[in-house]
Amino acid sequence: MPLTKTAFKGARFQLITGIIADPAVGSSVNWPVPAGSVIEIQSVLFTLDTDATAVNRVACVSCYAGGVIFHQSAAPVPQVESLTRSYSFTVGILPIDYGSDTEFIYSNLACCMFLQPTEEFRIVVSNIQATDQISDIEIRYFQWKED
Repeated sequence: MPLTKTAFKGARFQLITGIIADPAVGSSVNWPVPAGSVIEIQSVLFTLDTDATAVNRVACVSCYAGGVIFHQSAAPVPQVESLTRSYSFTVGILPIDYGSDTEFIYSNLACCMFLQPTEEFRIVVSNIQATDQISDIEIRYFQWKED
């Protein structure tokens, strides 16, 4: 995964913007915390293209420890068939008109949520179909090196 680091020379942490490779068609995204690091996710952006199967999908960003969800944020509206939408899950205040844009969906992430090296972040879509595609995934996070 190519990463772009925002320079904090000499600091104990750095702000990283990373591009996560697109998963296989019809699959979720699993991203483990980098070894030897503790991270705090600031934002996750991605696109979901749905096929013609008539079923509602709900995009979620989840954090797992030992296979158990300890945090999950779901999109506020479902996505129907034959549609492309972009999603933004972020820490902080959402735009005032976040519910009115049908092409770009906004949702919150928990603030001050730290992930350890044994934990992972996932993008999961309920009712995902075999030809649905999650793509253009960008993650921004603070990273601290373990002592």
